[in-house]
Amino acid sequence: MTPITLNFYELRRLIMAACCVSVALALLVAASQLLIGSQPSQSYLMLSVKALPKGVTFSMLFLGFFSKKTWRSGRLSKLLGRPSVHGIWYGHLQTTWRDDKGEVPAPIPIVFVIRQTYFFLSVQSFTERQPSNSTIEVLGTDEKSSDTRLAYVYEMRRLAYGENKITTGYGDLILQDSGKVLAGNYWTNSPTQGQLKLSFISDECDGLNSFESTMRLVMSKRSDLVVFPAS
Repeated sequence: MTPITLNFYELRRLIMAACCVSVALALLVAASQLLIGSQPSQSYLMLSVKALPKGVTFSMLFLGFFSKKTWRSGRLSKLLGRPSVHGIWYGHLQTTWRDDKGEVPAPIPIVFVIRQTYFFLSVQSFTERQPSNSTIEVLGTDEKSSDTRLAYVYEMRRLAYGENKITTGYGDLILQDSGKVLAGNYWTNSPTQGQLKLSFISDECDGLNSFESTMRLVMSKRSDLVVFPAS
């Protein structure tokens, strides 16, 4: 079962929007009945009350359809207060881990594939050697600071250098630069930690499920990006 990632304020806005749509539809149906004269003996208020169940039914059907649509509209995001992070994000991971010589590895290219609807969110990340998938996601805007934060727990299967084990981790990223950058920190139970900084590339996510496929899209969209080779 996929968990819903809405916070209280986003859910409240959605309920209010559904109520407004239901009332508006009921008023519209009542007005049309008065205009065509199908219910001449009844008042506009009574017709509106009788039409309300139709409005509720339609708004619920629309809500079911709406919940499955990709969340990428900037206007709807502002109207309903639900941030949009859907798409391909490319950047680099800088770990604080040091090798036996005390040296920190070079930045590692990483791609995020974030799939988002109004209700649901998933985060996949790909480096050249290690894919990962989120298991818990939280996306919301702080009412005081207005910062939009993406926090997620993920599992990563480590296959490099003959390993075959699962590492769990936690990421905490803030949406910056008018929604074009995600930056923050990550931690794992290895234990390692470090920083992430990613730039928005595209909202095209279909069929992208590997480092190679996502990098082909990244390079086709942004030839100006600096790509550090994986160490």
